[in-house]
Amino acid sequence: MKTIVIATDFSHAANNATAYGVALAKDIGAEVLLLHVCTPLAASADMIRITSDQEMLNDSRQLLQNQVIRFAGSEVKITARSVLGSASSMIISIAQEVDAAWIIVGMKAKDKSLRKIFGSTAVSLARHMAMPLIIVPENAAYYPLSKIALVNDLEKHSDVHALPPLQALGKDFDAYMFVVKVTPKSSKNYNDPRLLPIRWHLKELHASYEFLNDLDIATAVNNFVADNDIDMVAMVAHQHTLLERIFIHSHIKEMIYHTSVPFAVLPEQPTATNDLTYRYNFNLRVAH
Repeated sequence: MKTIVIATDFSHAANNATAYGVALAKDIGAEVLLLHVCTPLAASADMIRITSDQEMLNDSRQLLQNQVIRFAGSEVKITARSVLGSASSMIISIAQEVDAAWIIVGMKAKDKSLRKIFGSTAVSLARHMAMPLIIVPENAAYYPLSKIALVNDLEKHSDVHALPPLQALGKDFDAYMFVVKVTPKSSKNYNDPRLLPIRWHLKELHASYEFLNDLDIATAVNNFVADNDIDMVAMVAHQHTLLERIFIHSHIKEMIYHTSVPFAVLPEQPTATNDLTYRYNFNLRVAH
């Protein structure tokens, strides 16, 4: 059975993400691992420790158990785990350990400008992801997925290797898939050959292709979401060097802070196969 790891810090946003994740798990026939990562207390000679790491773990386990009880009638198998460590690294490690289909985290609605400066667990997970991630805005309600928007730049042939988790999710709901490209110029080339691999992989999801003209990807996508009643937005997280992360505007990060619907981040899979080999095999399949 598939497993969804829901990471919580017991905030309102995390509680909302937990409710979303449990409802999603029920609809796709998955079980849930509810996870809380406690940050170890810094050891300092001049610091009076009010509580110990073990006491934090005990409190965390009680709060997790309260959540398990809260969703006892959901018909979803829910287990809980509380661990010490760095939030993002422990979440990824445990998700890999249980071979999670998705990781789900919440995103607070308040203080987003401050979080842009100091960062957040959601952004850290998206940046270092090796597992598919769903970020749930604090005020986003759960709806069975009927429309998904995949924002794609068409430049990365390896993107198709990141799509299987989204394909599986779309098939579970028989969802309609929009493949969206945002461009600053007026261009609607539906015959662009770079669409062929995506067309092939999404052929069972009633996919259509949309070209949006805007300089700001987040604004364009959010307008598209509102105009078309989109239930989820997805993007592939490409790997960047340190210099690229410094000098290139991060569209993933902007979407995390500005999305109004759950946002799926798919880790790039550049080593799945050689691009040229893939295109050669794809052409063979089309030819036959």
